[in-house]
Amino acid sequence: MLKPNTGVAQVIIFLAAMLFALPSFAQEERIYELDTVIVVTAARAPSTFSDLARSVIVIGRSEIEAAPVRSVDELLARALGVDVRRRGTSGVQADVSIRGGTFEQTLFLIDGIKVSDPQTGHHNLDLPVALADIERIEVLKGPGSKLYGPNAMGGVVNIITRQAADELTHVEIATGDFGLFERLATLSYPLGITTHRLTLGRMNSTGYRSNTEFDATTFGYSARVLTGAGPISFSARYLDKEFGAYRFYSDLFADEWEATKTLFLSADAKLGIGRAVLSPKLFWRRHKDDFILDRNRPEWYRNRHTTDQYGVELLTSLTSFWGVSTLGAELAGEEIKSTNLGSHFRTRGGLFFEMSLTPIAKLVFVPGATVYHYTNWGWNIWPGIDMGYQLSPHARLFFTVGKSFRVPTYTELHYQSPANIGNPDLQPEKSWTYEIGTRLWSSSVSASLSTFVRKGTDLIDWARHDPKDPWQVLNVTHVTTRGVEIGAATKLNEAWSWSPVTDISARYTFLDSKRTAGDCESKYVLDHLRHQVVVDVGQRWSASVRQSWNLRYLKRLQGDDYFVIDTRLSWRVGKVKLFAEATNLLDTPYTELGTVPTPGRWLRAGLWFDSLLD
Repeated sequence: MLKPNTGVAQVIIFLAAMLFALPSFAQEERIYELDTVIVVTAARAPSTFSDLARSVIVIGRSEIEAAPVRSVDELLARALGVDVRRRGTSGVQADVSIRGGTFEQTLFLIDGIKVSDPQTGHHNLDLPVALADIERIEVLKGPGSKLYGPNAMGGVVNIITRQAADELTHVEIATGDFGLFERLATLSYPLGITTHRLTLGRMNSTGYRSNTEFDATTFGYSARVLTGAGPISFSARYLDKEFGAYRFYSDLFADEWEATKTLFLSADAKLGIGRAVLSPKLFWRRHKDDFILDRNRPEWYRNRHTTDQYGVELLTSLTSFWGVSTLGAELAGEEIKSTNLGSHFRTRGGLFFEMSLTPIAKLVFVPGATVYHYTNWGWNIWPGIDMGYQLSPHARLFFTVGKSFRVPTYTELHYQSPANIGNPDLQPEKSWTYEIGTRLWSSSVSASLSTFVRKGTDLIDWARHDPKDPWQVLNVTHVTTRGVEIGAATKLNEAWSWSPVTDISARYTFLDSKRTAGDCESKYVLDHLRHQVVVDVGQRWSASVRQSWNLRYLKRLQGDDYFVIDTRLSWRVGKVKLFAEATNLLDTPYTELGTVPTPGRWLRAGLWFDSLLD
């Protein structure tokens, strides 16, 4: 096991002790009733969706249950402005980018805690959270450094987990093509002032072609203690998966193999102290990666990496005559021990401030900034401003400007192979983003329109001047990305209760990037979507039989276009849900990343049992 840096560890232990001592000083008054809060990612102080001055997507629990998906990446692929590029199925491995950014420029959170991998963004979706344990996913699009510091250039994905409230027994069993077999069980139980939730799941498949098999086990435990000051929560989550990595990193080797293990421990609280809310958080994430270039010769080329992230965050929100002021601090360490990258340690941390003001009626003004420090790169300030104006009770105009940054991963700094060369002299990449948009809504119809410009400098990418040369990591001089997003949705059953179509939503994204950095070939920076069309349709065949459809058309800036249809049919009988689904219904051949082919049509069926269903 890696030994943490002594000084940082001492500070974290001290702050952790404060976290557990705070309840004895807290008062009973609480500022926020959490059951009325809709969005917690777009601002440091929780806000209702109608009050937001940012572009945010909220994927709720009902949408998660209705979607024909098996993992978080498949769920995110349906979101406006989100580009998911999968190397494998069912959450084996995928890259997620937002609004034309690279996959490294998307920050991932679990319950507001940073979990993006410092080794490589390819592991950002090694999330030790089963779909059954997710309450909702919030996607903040655009600059996020004023809120969360590093790596939030394209946007932020926050996985918000379900909390135990009532006594619950939940079981899922499913099977499908290519030897797919899934099973999951959840037990939730209240005990006095505490609640407990335990989940254990496993998913495996023989693979849709040679060397695409996988086996993944997920474990999750969470507990909450209800005090007079507010809730204190604890969680322990673990993900263990191994899989055939067909052409994941090299076209020359079809028999690659990989196994990853992710452990995530956290504790947090929301405590009312007078007119303030104090939110301390403590976390530790360990990730292990074992990669074999040719599984027929396992010791010929094998990399083993272990990364540790541990830290503490303290956030205070105060409501006053002027609005809600939020002040916080963060301190964390990042370590790696690797057979290829070596052993390295760095610290990160900073102070952040945000204030929500209403200088005149209907206008919300939210300035903020993060002052952040990283080992080797020193201190920098990352400001931003959000503004929202209420045009009418059901229409809102918003404007955002912010500066963001991303630090190099350990792979970008230190990786060495005949085909890829790291660069220890890399500098953080930076960008300014400007966005203006509007939202309209009523009880049955909603619509949105926004346009943005992101001007990036010193962007990091793997590049080469000649196809015969190895890929080398460089700070690309300048990339400007422009985009437009349009979305509309309607609930037809609210106007026509007899309609078999209950709801329809349609979303479109257009992106374009210009680079002014010579003639070198880019591996990631200019390899994003140009057109994205997503349509969702919900149908009700009877009171107990429902169907959902998802249609996607995608065209990349470089590459072919393709059209994919997924569908799910469910039938509810008492406390049991039976379902059948098909992904890639038209059996469309396409690739999302490199030369890794995606599966053709894949059929799956199963059942849920939920003791809380009526």
